[in-house]
Amino acid sequence: MKLLRNPRSLQRTIFCRVSPRALAGISLLFLQPAIGQQPTPQTNPAIPQAEQPTATPSVEPQLPTGQKEETKPLIPAVGFPTPTPTPALAPEVQTRLDQEFEEALQVHRFRPSFFAPLSLLDAVRLTLMQNSDLRMSAEDAQSARGALKKATGNYDSQFIGALGYVRTQLSNSNSTNAVSAFSTQNQITQVLTQTLTQTLTQLKANPNANISQLVTANAAQSSGNASTTEVQTVIATADAFKTLRNGIDLSVEYSPQFLNSQNKLAWPPAVHQITFSMGMSLTKFGTYFNSADETAARKDYQAALLTVGHTTTKAVLDAIQAYWKEAAALEKFYYADRSYRVNAAVLSLTDEMAKNGGIAQTEVPLALAHRAEAFAARSAALIEVLNSAKALAATLGLTREQLRLLPFPSDHFPGLNETALSRINESQLIDVALGRRLDRLAAIEKVDGKRLKSDHARIDLRPDVKFSIGGGADIIDGRQTGTPGGGYSVDPQVNANVSLNWTPANNKKEGALLSAEADLDKSIIGLDDISRDIELSIQNDISTMQEYQVEVTQSDLAVENYKKTVTDLREKFRLGAATLLDLFQGVAGLDKSATALADAKSSMASAIAKLRYDTATMLTRDTVMRTPGFPNPVEKMRLKSDVFVTLPDLNQEAGPSVKDRNYEPNIKYISGHPPWHH
Repeated sequence: MKLLRNPRSLQRTIFCRVSPRALAGISLLFLQPAIGQQPTPQTNPAIPQAEQPTATPSVEPQLPTGQKEETKPLIPAVGFPTPTPTPALAPEVQTRLDQEFEEALQVHRFRPSFFAPLSLLDAVRLTLMQNSDLRMSAEDAQSARGALKKATGNYDSQFIGALGYVRTQLSNSNSTNAVSAFSTQNQITQVLTQTLTQTLTQLKANPNANISQLVTANAAQSSGNASTTEVQTVIATADAFKTLRNGIDLSVEYSPQFLNSQNKLAWPPAVHQITFSMGMSLTKFGTYFNSADETAARKDYQAALLTVGHTTTKAVLDAIQAYWKEAAALEKFYYADRSYRVNAAVLSLTDEMAKNGGIAQTEVPLALAHRAEAFAARSAALIEVLNSAKALAATLGLTREQLRLLPFPSDHFPGLNETALSRINESQLIDVALGRRLDRLAAIEKVDGKRLKSDHARIDLRPDVKFSIGGGADIIDGRQTGTPGGGYSVDPQVNANVSLNWTPANNKKEGALLSAEADLDKSIIGLDDISRDIELSIQNDISTMQEYQVEVTQSDLAVENYKKTVTDLREKFRLGAATLLDLFQGVAGLDKSATALADAKSSMASAIAKLRYDTATMLTRDTVMRTPGFPNPVEKMRLKSDVFVTLPDLNQEAGPSVKDRNYEPNIKYISGHPPWHH
């Protein structure tokens, strides 16, 4: 036998020179049948026959009568290569290498010291208490409630009361003012008394004085003193206003007067003035138009509460998907760790065989390279674990104190029964989901609110014709006003008014109508998108779950067969019937199929949660939340351990139940029941 290269590598060419005697022996080996049996071709296996898979026998075709059966070898005897046996390893070395390889094929699941175990149920609980998206959505609901309160305030009753005191000094320097100063009998008496007193005093001191001059001078002086008068006034009024939701404005005003007939403060009031008025728009009358802003704000608030519930469900879905993503990353890390240990075991075998002369020393660097590559892949898998743990921690909303240890998924991937999966009623799930999904119910509330605003803008285009009517009475106390006979008297009054407000172009209100109609159209488009997405998502969830089920089954089968293949290829390599590259290809196939299995299981688990989310069966009414009740928004939480890993249950009501942080069921703008029950 002449060898051009290493005779133990099957990837290199082998040339054989066979003697006629040897050729005859080989021919007899293929052609000689066993006693009592039909002749069958024989082969020389590279490994013992017990380790070869048994082929399924096939039915041999019947030969025509009278013809002799001829048996021919499948492979020409002349060109059949015969592997050269490699030198055997020492028994203790072989035992040690076999144990190392068997141990390397096992998957070791361990938890690094910087991880803390976390179950899926606890992950959901943390999400409901600490998720930042949920808190933000709750604050949006409070903002919507504030807008509703503001709109409701337009119909609040208003009370205005005023009380004032005025003290005035009136000074007059000319005749006109003097005449004005003498306008009351009290002032005239005061001037005459002062003039007479001063004149008599002066005549007593000087009897010869000119009386006319004294009277004129004293009168001028007295009138000058009297021109400065003091007036005190008390002003009081009380008004009550109310705007009804149908557009009627009501007001009542009461104003007492506290001056008597002598311009002096008097109690009780001299006059009681009572006025009543009512105004309304004849062309824009009615609750639908006048309370449109409040009704639309109520719709927005109810939509915000529904959005909080949907955000809660979405946060739980994100947490579950992040949980299974990290679980998949951990599985891939475990498989990468196994691949590294298997490559290390192959390196040990290669090194011992090279020392023993069974293979060329040049094969060792290849084994070293594969082990180094596997170690680098193991490090990359660990980095992916750390990144997925970070994403899960952010989704859960963990605090800085809780981040001392990263979350470590402790639950296993769920599995589904193929029979239960095949019995899913797709049409029923879609119909139920369209009625249960909180985001769709919120979109319906928003459409109703936008439609109200659109109708309000259309009605507002009409000319505004206002009608008002009023009346009142002055109740006069005769004792204070000096009315003969005293007693009370009533002076009634009635008034009515009609006004027209019309803008020919009316561009402002027409622009408002265009904007309102555009907002309505956008809300309808958004509702259609949500409905279509629900239907498509459920169809896709069911289809992908069925495919994932097949992928999980086949990937698991591939992993088991690759494990057997790697074991067989290692034995063949030890015996010289396989190359080192063949063995490493088998190891790579095992790692690839195991990675595919981890991805398939993770995708299946996420698809189960996604179907729960799409059908609004993830959380039920047993989960009660206030918005937000910071820092613990969940008031009551009842969660089942298997609700996130099983198919949807349509017998429980959709949830969660979201309430206002300061729940006020008796107030009109906050319903006593969840808005989706109206």
